[in-house]
Amino acid sequence: MSLGHNLKILKKEKPREQDKKEWEKNLKEHEEIMRKEDTDLWKLDKGVWKTVVDKIKENNKMVYKFFTKAGEGYKESMFKVMCHLTEKEKVPKAFKKTSLLQIWKKKGSALDLNNMRFIHLRSWRSKLMEALVTQKMKTNIVESTPKIQLGGMPGAQSSEHLLTLKTWMKMKQETGKNGG
Repeated sequence: MSLGHNLKILKKEKPREQDKKEWEKNLKEHEEIMRKEDTDLWKLDKGVWKTVVDKIKENNKMVYKFFTKAGEGYKESMFKVMCHLTEKEKVPKAFKKTSLLQIWKKKGSALDLNNMRFIHLRSWRSKLMEALVTQKMKTNIVESTPKIQLGGMPGAQSSEHLLTLKTWMKMKQETGKNGG
């Protein structure tokens, strides 16, 4: 089941008939954007670098252990490498190498993929570059996100949605109305 689903995604099935107009509109907009010259080029600066490095130290993530234990000379070299990569907008092939680690959730059959949790493994350098780019984009992402969305937003928790949903369900139950 999961393999078939992933194959459909990879093969990019043709859009449904009712989605064709929207599909064509999105494709046209994408092509238009891709033809434009870059207007938002940015250079990695020490401020973004420091924010990300401080966050790495604060969270004490094991994946960055080599980096956090390294000397200032090595960190400065990594800063220069990351500056070069972001300026040229080139992602090294090694950064694209990933693997999935399956962990059984200890419920149901271990043979069922729905009962597995997948952890995406990749190099710390790749994760560092992603953190730097994300940090630079964070303000724009937050400003562009609808106010109703809580997922992925700083300081928001999914439990906030549950509270709203439970309150709404209780109100519907008390008034005897269906949810709709």
